[in-house]
Amino acid sequence: MTKFYSASTNGFYSEEINGDTIPKDAVEITDDEWGALLDGQSKGKLISSDKNGGPVLKEYPAPTSLQLAEMAVFEKTRLLALATVAIDPLQDAADLEIATDKEAASLKAWKTYRVRVNRIDTSKSPNIEWPRAPE
Repeated sequence: MTKFYSASTNGFYSEEINGDTIPKDAVEITDDEWGALLDGQSKGKLISSDKNGGPVLKEYPAPTSLQLAEMAVFEKTRLLALATVAIDPLQDAADLEIATDKEAASLKAWKTYRVRVNRIDTSKSPNIEWPRAPE
């Protein structure tokens, strides 16, 4: 099966499947090239095009500071949700005055953790020291 790579779509095509819908900028590639590109992609590389429109493997660009801050917001939200799930039944036991000493200590540890996570300034990403969750 003859394979092609198009820089304009960053996609692969074959005559047998795509027929006359292959983009005009597509260049023919060998089965070995195609396999090496897919293998590289599966190992975390980015398939892109070189200056001649041929496919090449590249490293993904480093995330921008805005992207890092967005990832930190996501992580903060995730950690706060996990803390809330841990706190809720412990708080119920405390509210009902049936918490064991172990549950009371765990509740305090989880609340302290949640406060510390909530105080994280996500704009400082990637230089954030995330607190460790209680065990």
